[in-house]
Amino acid sequence: MNTPPAGSTATALLAGDVLRNTPIHSPLRLLKGLYYAASLLNFRRTLKASRMRKHNIRVVDETGAAMN
Repeated sequence: MNTPPAGSTATALLAGDVLRNTPIHSPLRLLKGLYYAASLLNFRRTLKASRMRKHNIRVVDETGAAMN
């Protein structure tokens, strides 16, 4: 079976083969690059969600009741 480099890299990463002497470091850089590119493309949505989570934090006392 011929798998794409990013797919086999993710499998090797999950299997713990990164610390061994395997030739996956170049595809790993590709996978990381794709991850960071997707993160940058979703930056506005991520920032908005982070602000909403910060806004939705409630203070709770020892019994679990909200103190607002």
